[in-house]
Amino acid sequence: MWKQIVVAAALGLSLLACAGGGVPAALEKEQAKEPGAVDGVIEAYESIRLRLANDATEGLPAAFERLETAAFGAADAVASSTVAGHLRELGAASGAFDGADLQSARATFAEVSSHLVSAIATKPSLAGGLSIFECPMAEDYPKWVQASGAKANPYMGKDMQSCGVESTWE
Repeated sequence: MWKQIVVAAALGLSLLACAGGGVPAALEKEQAKEPGAVDGVIEAYESIRLRLANDATEGLPAAFERLETAAFGAADAVASSTVAGHLRELGAASGAFDGADLQSARATFAEVSSHLVSAIATKPSLAGGLSIFECPMAEDYPKWVQASGAKANPYMGKDMQSCGVESTWE
């Protein structure tokens, strides 16, 4: 009896797929939302990283606000609940930024980076075109994500922009 139920369920799903409806179409729709879902997150994150790499505090509160908004929006646009959870944590960490000084910005950036790296480690296809580096001198979370260009360490600033090594998404 058990085998008959499983076969009937599989046949039903196959028929739905052939008819272009039901569960397979819903899954396709969910997965179609993902391409580019984190682009806004990466853009906002990069704007913060570049400011920190150049020891610039101007615009940091607004940049963290943009990152918060982008992260919560991306969380609603990804199919993976685990990735969505990491993006919500990233958004919450961004929203908690309450200062304009470099030390607090770097501490918040470290927390944000940990959530971004976790999201990408969970769904490696999100890493397209991104690099990951690690700073051996960072006091908090040592990794950062970078879209392109020469390595620019956000934790050590303009005096030590090249400090760091390529890392892994784990």
